[in-house]
Order: sequence, then structure tokens, then C-alpha cells
Amino acid sequence: HRDLHSFPTRRSSDLVSGIDDNLAQELVSFLNPFRECSEILSGDSYPTFHLIALWFRKLQTHIDVAPQDSDEIKRLKTQASICFKEYCKLDDIHYAACMLDPRYKSSKDIDLNF
Repeated sequence: HRDLHSFPTRRSSDLVSGIDDNLAQELVSFLNPFRECSEILSGDSYPTFHLIALWFRKLQTHIDVAPQDSDEIKRLKTQASICFKEYCKLDDIHYAACMLDPRYKSSKDIDLNF
């Protein structure tokens, strides 16, 4: 067996020095809506069922590839779109819950045409 002291060690700063700051920021921006959605829909002290269709639409729009996206983010969004279509399915009850919520029933700012 090898002596543990023979393995090269690297400082934390060496590990992150090769990371592209712009790409890291793009990745954080891409992931933020998913974090926000997870936090909001995980609430246990308030109703969330009526929010599912809204977040579905928001995330669906968010993963659309935009011309200004970097090549890496375009690939990520393309894969996310494939996974989203396969794993994220809504039923009529999700849409009904959203439309029955008085806050969204008369709002012109929200696209309920899923």
C-alpha cells in the first residue's frame, strides 16, 4: 500500500484557479430559479399546490435557449429541456388550482395559457 504522504496535495485556491468566472456566474444564474422554486414549493406553513403550474411555466421558459447564452449554457439548457419534458408533467388539477386562486384569476401579468 502507498504512503499517504506521497500523494500530491493541492491548496483550495489551486483547485478553483482554473474556473472561468463568467461561466460560473452563468451557471449560478441558470440554477437560481430552480433553487427558488424548490424553496417556495417546499413550504409547509402555507399552501403551494396552486403555485405548481406557475413554476412549471416559469422554469419551462427559463430553460429556453437564448441567442446570448454561452455554448455551455446552451448545451445545459438543451439537456434540461429534454429532462423537463420527460420528468415534469402536470395534470389538469394543477392548472385548475392556479386559475382558482383569486390572486391569479384576474391577473393580466400571468400567462395562464399553458
